[in-house]
Formats: sequence, structure tokens, C-alpha cells
Amino acid sequence: MGKSVFSSSNALTYTEVHAAIIGVVVGVLAGYARVVGYETVAVGGGVVFVALALGLGARGELPAAQTTLRREPWYGLAAFLVGGALVTVL
Repeated sequence: MGKSVFSSSNALTYTEVHAAIIGVVVGVLAGYARVVGYETVAVGGGVVFVALALGLGARGELPAAQTTLRREPWYGLAAFLVGGALVTVL
């Protein structure tokens, strides 16, 4: 689907890396919101992120971040879980 990041036989592409970065950032923000007592914001943000990653209600032209996330949703979702778990544990 895309060019390899490491110019090797590794199948990891720029789109996958960017989707993972978006997932980590959103996961860290949701985890932090939960830790400081804004559980409703954390859950709402998580639900919106998962819905966007899985393409719910997407019509017309999408922002670049959402397009990247929709191309590689599993990288974004896995990174979201890791980012949220790290902030919650630490």
C-alpha cells in the first residue's frame, strides 16, 4: 500500500506509523483525562476515536488525519490502547 519506512523488506509503511502516532497521542490524552478525574471526557474521546477509526459516519472529503487512521485502523487502535494503558499505569 505504501513505501517501506526503513527501505528494507519490512512491510511497515509511513501510513501505518502515522496511524500509530495518532493512536498513541489520543490514548495518552484519554488516559490523562481519566487519571485527573474527567472519566466522562476520557470515555467520550475514546468512543469517538474508535468510531472514527472504524469509519462510522464518514462522508465526503475527510481530514488527512482521519484518512490516515481509516487506512490503517488497527495500528491506530492498538497504539491507542497502549498509550492509554501507559498513562493509567504510570
